[in-house]
Amino acid sequence: MKCRKGERSLGAVCISKKIFKDKTRTGFDIALTFYSLFGFLAIILLWISSLDISLWAVTVLMISSGIAFMYEGQVQNLRRMFADGRISGNEFSNLITIIIGALAIIVGILSIPLFELSYVTLDIFTGIIALIAFIVIIIQTWVVN
Repeated sequence: MKCRKGERSLGAVCISKKIFKDKTRTGFDIALTFYSLFGFLAIILLWISSLDISLWAVTVLMISSGIAFMYEGQVQNLRRMFADGRISGNEFSNLITIIIGALAIIVGILSIPLFELSYVTLDIFTGIIALIAFIVIIIQTWVVN
């Protein structure tokens, strides 16, 4: 198929090359992809073999969101943040993001169905972290890009 200038052929369809720009992957893109694949796997397993792994969905959501928060907060630069004794505004927001990520990982580990822990506090943290992750994903997807 012959496409116009600035378009790329994708089978029988011409698509603007702007769509194919190389975007930097964020931690939340990766976490959202992982959670979506897990949700798809849960639906397929329930449909094919009546195996319900939906209880693990919260665990996967919290651990993958926690890892994404840690990645976004640049945990590898944590030592450098405290080296000079002062924390700038950007470093402070990174530190808060790292703390939220650590809490998400802890909540994810505690919500593993094998432990059978059911506390209101875990549900509250799960809801708050999921809401924060949802807002960050929306901002990174539509506002920043």
